[in-house]
Amino acid sequence: MTRAISPRVADRELTFEEYLRTPETNLRHEVIDGVIVMSPSPTAEHQWLLGNLYRLLFEHATQNHLGRIILPPLIS
Repeated sequence: MTRAISPRVADRELTFEEYLRTPETNLRHEVIDGVIVMSPSPTAEHQWLLGNLYRLLFEHATQNHLGRIILPPLIS
């Protein structure tokens, strides 16, 4: 489920230029039909599965010298 964090601008869709002027946050959001929508936080089940997947991929990559496994989000 997603949640709108900003109403339409003056009863019209948000433009790309207006989106670029919105304050930057650490929240995950996107524009859907002209409305800024924030993605929900992951559930405990999702995080548990992600942890197990990471462990399996890490072990495989390490044993086969395939590189590094890095979890998102990643700020470079």
